[in-house]
Amino acid sequence: MPEDLLEGLPIGLLILGPQGSLVLSNSCARSICDRLPKASEPAPHHFSCPNFLPQPIHRMCRAVIESRDLFPEQPVIIEDVVPLDSFTKIQIRARWLELETDSYLLVMLQTEPQAQSMPEIQPLQLTNREAEVWQLRRAGYPYKAIAAQLQITLNTVKKHIKNIHAKREIAKWLKE
Repeated sequence: MPEDLLEGLPIGLLILGPQGSLVLSNSCARSICDRLPKASEPAPHHFSCPNFLPQPIHRMCRAVIESRDLFPEQPVIIEDVVPLDSFTKIQIRARWLELETDSYLLVMLQTEPQAQSMPEIQPLQLTNREAEVWQLRRAGYPYKAIAAQLQITLNTVKKHIKNIHAKREIAKWLKE
């Protein structure tokens, strides 16, 4: 799969070799991985953990590998939801990706914004989409990753951020 195609996807994708070597990733996955705690557990002899691989993903990859050893004839998908911060959860799914000649570990990462838990949204009267954009921005996402995650254009992200800042200024002015 060409890397250009991966960049346009609204979810993070990691494709790892059977020993844990990184084959492909997109910017959304790299952004999420940068914010999750790194693996500290020693890797089993048959799975070399890349330095960047976060602990929750490392654990899931190990579980997928072990599931193949235990249930070789059954496809297994391992899922987990991991808190990223008080406003965001990351849904992680890992499974084997079987191609004609090789097998890879496919890890899918998706943020689950919890906009309702952001106290500043209520007084600002943000739209649902503005709340999603603001939550991702506060979580450290760059504009391009926000656009990819929410399947909107970069200009739309910029417009939402501009509207949010305007609403914040109005709210600040009204408090004074």
